[in-house]
Amino acid sequence: IALQDVNVKKMQVDEVSGNVYAEGIKWQKADIKINAGAGNKSSGKSSIELNDVQGSNTSISGIFSGKAVSTKINRIYFNQLVKKAESKIKLDGLYINGKQLKVKDKNLNLSIADYDITDNKSSSFRQIIYKANDGKMDADVSVPSLTITPHIEPLLNGDIILDAIGMVKPVINLHLTKKSTTDSEKKPGLSKIEINELRLSQPKINFTQVSDSGTISLNWHGEKNNANFLLVNGLHSNSATTSLSNLKFYLTDFIFTNAKGKTFTTGDGKVSAQLKDISIEQKANQEPEWKTNISSFDARDFKLDSMGKSKGNLIMNSGSVNNLNISSSNINNLQKLAAANSAFEINHLTGSFSDASKSLQWFNADLNRHNNTFTLDSFSFAPSLELDSFLARQVFQTDYIKFKTGAIRIGPLDIDGLVKNNRLKITTATIDNFLFTDYKDKSLPFNSGIIKPLPVNLIKRIPQQLSIDSLLFNNANIEYTETGEKTKEPGTIPVTRMNIRILNAKNYNILPTDSLSIRATGYVMDTAWMQLRVKESYTDSSGGFLMTFRMKPAEMTLFNPALIPLASVKLESGFLDTLSMRAVGREYLSLGEMKMYYHDLKVRFLKSGDETKKSFFAGLITFIANSFVVKKNNTSRTGQVFFVRKRDRSAINYLIKIALSGMASSVGAQSNKKMMRKYKKELIKRKLPPIDFE
Repeated sequence: IALQDVNVKKMQVDEVSGNVYAEGIKWQKADIKINAGAGNKSSGKSSIELNDVQGSNTSISGIFSGKAVSTKINRIYFNQLVKKAESKIKLDGLYINGKQLKVKDKNLNLSIADYDITDNKSSSFRQIIYKANDGKMDADVSVPSLTITPHIEPLLNGDIILDAIGMVKPVINLHLTKKSTTDSEKKPGLSKIEINELRLSQPKINFTQVSDSGTISLNWHGEKNNANFLLVNGLHSNSATTSLSNLKFYLTDFIFTNAKGKTFTTGDGKVSAQLKDISIEQKANQEPEWKTNISSFDARDFKLDSMGKSKGNLIMNSGSVNNLNISSSNINNLQKLAAANSAFEINHLTGSFSDASKSLQWFNADLNRHNNTFTLDSFSFAPSLELDSFLARQVFQTDYIKFKTGAIRIGPLDIDGLVKNNRLKITTATIDNFLFTDYKDKSLPFNSGIIKPLPVNLIKRIPQQLSIDSLLFNNANIEYTETGEKTKEPGTIPVTRMNIRILNAKNYNILPTDSLSIRATGYVMDTAWMQLRVKESYTDSSGGFLMTFRMKPAEMTLFNPALIPLASVKLESGFLDTLSMRAVGREYLSLGEMKMYYHDLKVRFLKSGDETKKSFFAGLITFIANSFVVKKNNTSRTGQVFFVRKRDRSAINYLIKIALSGMASSVGAQSNKKMMRKYKKELIKRKLPPIDFE
């Protein structure tokens, strides 16, 4: 130690005990070289007390615990330093202002351009550069500016107690390789750490970790947005536990990739969150236990790719989660998760999902755990391909289905029953302004042989155990379009302004008296009022159901936009006075009767659906039909309903064909007697009991 211009007001040294007392120590310049290696430990039985120490222009260099340390101190002072035998160090009033601090060994390189430290008060560091590589961790950190309120006395005694740590635009590059179990077991316990506040402003963080399952990477370009920050409050840590009272962050320009290559990115959006009461406990030779409350989580326009088996892309345009309690014990257990979250909420969740086959969109989804309700402003589904591209890829007839909704309201939901028993029970689900469109190209071959279930069996096939007391569709619109096999032209049948009520839809806890009920009203071709009712037993092995159908008076020519391209037939005239049908359907066939009263019916057969073309053959068929087959008027005749189901067609197709068989009988296109003879033959052929209307 070389000191210049030294003044010591008082000094006492006890040569026997080694105790040192001094006060009023001052120097103007010093050069201190120290070798504080492992072999230079004191006995710890002597004491030292220094009071009123001041120094300037002090250069320090040396070896401390195997690390080369050097710095230039412009000014240093403290009021008192006391170290008594077997007691902790006491330090009061420390101030240090210096520059060119360097710490280096074979694995570490730290440099600080300048620093200004005041014990228990705001202090600052500038141009911090830290590099380290021990074979398992490669770190490269630079911090242009750091402010901190240090507590030096606890630090000298092995405890880290800091307040108000602030870093502006730090750049943190961290790469971790695989850990070995033996290495982790050799790590000593951490010192006591208490940090009142830690704030990173606009950080740039690049993190990678290599493991047996793959590489995890995190990239946060926080420097691109002034609003980016990470704030920690109330950090307490020791060898076994770590806790945080509060964690807040605001993220933009953020990308995370997990070990399987799935990516989460904020894109052009942002994520902000606040977590409370975070605790982590690490017991010996056990997985860490943790828990926290997500007080708020708000997202705007972030993206996740490679979702699910279809490797789809998820975009969350907006959404927030509030008051969610999660922990290591419940994060993978729905029952425990639900039990811990009686007041959990999801609000304003808007987003989309797309993959190679489909595209989904939803707007403003809300889940209220307090009253167990779910609401949604709208939802839509569409194939990813446009119609022409979709049809070009098909080998068989395939439905091109699109639908969208208005507001959806579901609840109360029995969420507790769902997580405990995997049973979802819904009291009421209401869907407004449902628009469903279906397009089918009938010029392609039909993929036969695949049995389509009737409504009850369709519900039973749902893998999730489900019970809905009442499912309501308000102001629904359904459009079915297919290309005529002869005309190759599309024909559309719309049913608009529909109100549909489905009661007792369930696939568990089925009783012998349970039935599915479907009630619907609407306007065929947006003009003719109709009513459909279907009631199907859950326990009838023959799939029995009762079907009734009604229509009010309407011009029959309104069906021409569908009849011309689909059947190459035009109704020249005709007025429906009333129509009512009652039929019983089963898995294989149906039987019933229809009262279809009308007048002035006249048909015309067309050539390839073209009204402008005249054909002798089409004209001959028209003459025969109007003269000998089709009844011009029907005021009292009851038509027979009979249809043998094609089981590889849908349930909707079956219901339509049941109604059409009654219409064909009513206008005279089919004979009631012939239909009944065929019905009896089918009973014998299939060994079925007769249908009893009672």
